[in-house]
Amino acid sequence: MTFLVVREYNEDGAVEAVEDYLSLITAGDASGANAVVAPGAGGPSLLTDEALSSATAPLQVDQVTLGSDEDQSGDKMSVVTVHYTVGDESGTADLDVWRDDSFLFDSWHIVEPLAVGVVLGPDVSESGLVRVGGTTLSDSGAYVTFPGVYELDVVDHPYLTLSAQELTVVHTSNPAALIESPIELVPTEALLSETRKQVDAQVSACAAAAPTMPADCPEERWEGPDDAGPLVVLEPTSVAFDDGAAVTTRRAKDGGVTSRISFSGSGTYSYADGRPGARPFTVSGTAEFTRETVTVTYDGVAASR
Repeated sequence: MTFLVVREYNEDGAVEAVEDYLSLITAGDASGANAVVAPGAGGPSLLTDEALSSATAPLQVDQVTLGSDEDQSGDKMSVVTVHYTVGDESGTADLDVWRDDSFLFDSWHIVEPLAVGVVLGPDVSESGLVRVGGTTLSDSGAYVTFPGVYELDVVDHPYLTLSAQELTVVHTSNPAALIESPIELVPTEALLSETRKQVDAQVSACAAAAPTMPADCPEERWEGPDDAGPLVVLEPTSVAFDDGAAVTTRRAKDGGVTSRISFSGSGTYSYADGRPGARPFTVSGTAEFTRETVTVTYDGVAASR
């Protein structure tokens, strides 16, 4: 471990050590900051030059002060309080600074980095589909991150985006608490359009095949009088992704990712033999998709007779 050393014989040296450390972070030099205070053996790290330099609102230091007397732990350990701003948010962090007086002059060493643990949902953090500051996320656990506002995006996927495009990282009132981000994967309009297209085509094909339908059609739900014959879908199926439905992902050993989301919809049909009257039906199922393909499967089609 490399230490940033300020040789003073009073506690001002603790403040100066922290100020020098913070100057590396504000300059975007994560490597330099990590050489001063090692990131530790916590969760996956975003304490990198690439992530830090990409912050849309980096750390702005407002004030660095020596903690109150009751915060100090004898003559070997001092607490230095950092007040900072990132974007529209402000934060406060206490850093323990240890005094080494084994040499002629005191050496001050910062014990823990100015970092925050951020927990993202597993479909965001483990799928390999999401980037933070150019770093693709692929691990579970809390990501250790310097305070800042970071841009998130989905890597080259026509059917997925995010519920928010920025991640704000700031210390809470509980310094040991993890930030649990509500950001999640959400479907794009392109996925909804493709799902509607497939449902319309499949429901029309199933209706036209009545009363004997292919095995992948929910034949019993369409079944009318024995002599009904083919059915005709009168209106395109109104399909929407279910309220509150979450995109779930599954990552294969080869790195390929398959995602799923549930949908439901409704429409009307009539009898192809000219029998009067339109009747409603409902449809529900799952859209399973990759970057290249979308496959629709049904839970069932319930028709009112």
